[in-house]
Amino acid sequence: MVKWSTITIATAIIYLVPVKYIITAFIDYYKNRPIKMKNRTAIVVLDKIGLNYEKAREYAKQNCKIILASKNVKKAETAKKEIIQISKNKKITVIELDCTKKDVLKNFAENISKTENSIDVIVNNDGFEMTEMDIIFRDQKLAKERLETHFCTFLLEE
Repeated sequence: MVKWSTITIATAIIYLVPVKYIITAFIDYYKNRPIKMKNRTAIVVLDKIGLNYEKAREYAKQNCKIILASKNVKKAETAKKEIIQISKNKKITVIELDCTKKDVLKNFAENISKTENSIDVIVNNDGFEMTEMDIIFRDQKLAKERLETHFCTFLLEE
């Protein structure tokens, strides 16, 4: 004899398990979908490695207005030319930014607030690491560079 309860449970499992995976995949897609950057403004603080450059390039491909901020203006200008060549997006501005000087940061923030209606994204992915060498030799340039990348974010928020 056939037990209908067993067949019902087996049928429910066969139909409900794939539905669970479909719903989970749907939710994961919407949680992790890329942000649409068209007609938005992003400030990208260029780092030494080039990760922020890659992010700026991706935003430029999506027709985002980009403000490249860097201590080295020549490096930022070459990055701007490369990004324009790749993305055909001409809405890229280069501004000099030295994160070690509070007055420069303040002027940068004031200029941005005057020229831009809104800032949608700020990319400042420079890392921070404090080692014993930095504490011992805190007057040296290496420690200063590591500290400036960390505190730049906090100074910009003021």
